[in-house]
Amino acid sequence: MATRVVGFTVHVPHYLAQTDYPAAAEALLEQVAKLASLQLPLRELSDAGATIRGKIDEQVEGTPEVAQVVTALEQQYDAFVAAQENRSLLARDEDLPSGEELGAEFERFLAQHDEDFKHGLTDNDET
Repeated sequence: MATRVVGFTVHVPHYLAQTDYPAAAEALLEQVAKLASLQLPLRELSDAGATIRGKIDEQVEGTPEVAQVVTALEQQYDAFVAAQENRSLLARDEDLPSGEELGAEFERFLAQHDEDFKHGLTDNDET
């Protein structure tokens, strides 16, 4: 019997991590409801999120230094996310071989080392 597992992640600006941030709870519950085909009452969370966002915006706009720091943090985060999305696991961008190419190369390798495999490799053998 297969068990289906799902993980969820909600992004909260790190400068708000120690505060109430209803928008994160709303985003999480929206995805859970969508996946589970549920109808959840999220109106109060949505309203609370709008209220908190308004208070945050007031505080940020009220102090130019805070606004500058928040803008810099958000730009840094956006740049990080963009870099992660474009990151390749390869050392350099290149085309990967197809399954057929990999299979053919493996068959060539086996054919070249056929005698080694028949008699078994020893510690002194090099491949």
